[in-house]
Amino acid sequence: MPIGYVSGSPSVIWSHFTFMRFAFSRCDTIPRLGWCAPLRRGSGVAHVYHGPWVETRDDWFVEGAWTGQFEIGELDDALFLVGSGGVVRNTISSHR
Repeated sequence: MPIGYVSGSPSVIWSHFTFMRFAFSRCDTIPRLGWCAPLRRGSGVAHVYHGPWVETRDDWFVEGAWTGQFEIGELDDALFLVGSGGVVRNTISSHR
């Protein structure tokens, strides 16, 4: 079980990094709404390989819709999220 796992929740929170950021690589050979983010213990970078329809910003990415404003990207705090993505907030990464 990963460090920071929230029991009974579909989200995994990785809190063992002192600093976390995303590095995005668009891959036209994977499905348009597909993404993969391998995490390495001790690395402050989550490399996100994604299809062309995945929305990316410096501190979040998503393929889907949620209850909230798009510009803010608070899909991690949304009441409803249809899809999947990731968010970095205050050096904590959350993937749903």
